Amino acid sequence: MPIKSMLDQIMWKLTNRIVGKQREAEKWTGRLCPKIQKKLDKYVEWAKNCRVQEYGQGVFKVFSLNNTYIVDLNMLSCECKRWVLSGIPCHHAIACFRHERIEPESMVHSCYTVEEYKKCYGFNMMPMTDPQQWEKMHGIAVHPPLYTKVMGRPKKNRKKDPEEKKDKTGVKKLSKHGVTMHCSVCGAANHNKKGHHNHVNQTTTEETTIEEEYDDPSIIANIMPHRVYPQLDPTQTPDSMVYKMQEMEKFTYPAPREFAPLPESSFIANARDSIPMVRVTTAMSRGRVRKTANEKVARPRKKQAREGNIAMGSNVATTGSNAPTSGANARGGGNARGGANA
Repeated sequence: MPIKSMLDQIMWKLTNRIVGKQREAEKWTGRLCPKIQKKLDKYVEWAKNCRVQEYGQGVFKVFSLNNTYIVDLNMLSCECKRWVLSGIPCHHAIACFRHERIEPESMVHSCYTVEEYKKCYGFNMMPMTDPQQWEKMHGIAVHPPLYTKVMGRPKKNRKKDPEEKKDKTGVKKLSKHGVTMHCSVCGAANHNKKGHHNHVNQTTTEETTIEEEYDDPSIIANIMPHRVYPQLDPTQTPDSMVYKMQEMEKFTYPAPREFAPLPESSFIANARDSIPMVRVTTAMSRGRVRKTANEKVARPRKKQAREGNIAMGSNVATTGSNAPTSGANARGGGNARGGANA
């Protein structure tokens, strides 16, 4: 599309919009625009279900269904925040207007009035003269950018952010952005299998340099606890860092204190004779006494001896009753009638 025709189209659309809005605003009556008035009428209908309680100085408490809201007419605010955000009073505030005999249209922000609407479209765009009458500027000719054809089908979908990407099942894909790589050989971080050899060499060199630094006797002389025990050699004085830190800790922590017993209460001392004695029950006298190891061992032995005596008595009685039968019956059938018949 040539530049001239494109500018003409833009000019034509803007002119038609401005003229159409001007003629539309001339037909409106009332203070507010029709859409805002329709929304306000809906809030007035909702305000019938609200109950208002006055607290004075323009402050009200509004009961709407199961909720309560605080409305301040001086600050033009309600706890639902709808009035502050839109500039149109909510149905809670309209219920307070009805209580105070205030017109809801007068409390709407002035930007929604017909007068302000006419000011927005109260200007005209002057038509342009014929291009042949334009002044020649003799400037650089401006041409549109060159079109370069790209291989493949042009993309229609926009590039999505990592949190917007989903797989075929609809589950959000997790990107590896910020994840630390680990080596599959040694399991260490910040390198992979290809860089394992370099990482090992770098680690060995760092360890050697650290050992070389600590091998210097001048560094270890002030750290290691040499001459810490002067009682072994009284002529030497402890001057190591470790000994000095131990001496500083002695002054840091306070010495332990021995506390005396608390004084006895006069109320308890006077009422000690009137305190009843604790009733000793069977559970307290027997159940809570722990048995010694000898009693635990002796009880099973007595039980075993009692069971052994009972078993011996039953065997003797059985043997005595079956004696003539076993003697009479040579086959050992254990039948008393068979022994008598024989």
